[in-house]
Order: sequence, then structure tokens, then C-alpha cells
Amino acid sequence: MATATGWHAGSSIYRRGYLVASLRAGLIALVLLTILMALVLN
Repeated sequence: MATATGWHAGSSIYRRGYLVASLRAGLIALVLLTILMALVLN
């Protein structure tokens, strides 16, 4: 049981790190898209 709970905790931490990385990548993409649109419209 201890190994199962340890694996679950590791999986949860890994999933949270993946979520943070995805949100950061999405935010960077949004900023770059905004800059690109500003250059195109001007």
C-alpha cells in the first residue's frame, strides 16, 4: 500500500508540474500572439 500511495503522490506532483508548464507555455504564446497582432495592425 505504501508504494501505491507514494506512486500516487508522485503522479500528482508530476501532473501539477505539467499543468504549470502548460499554463506558462499558453501564457507565452498569448503574449507573442498579441505582439504579432499589434505589429500586423500597425
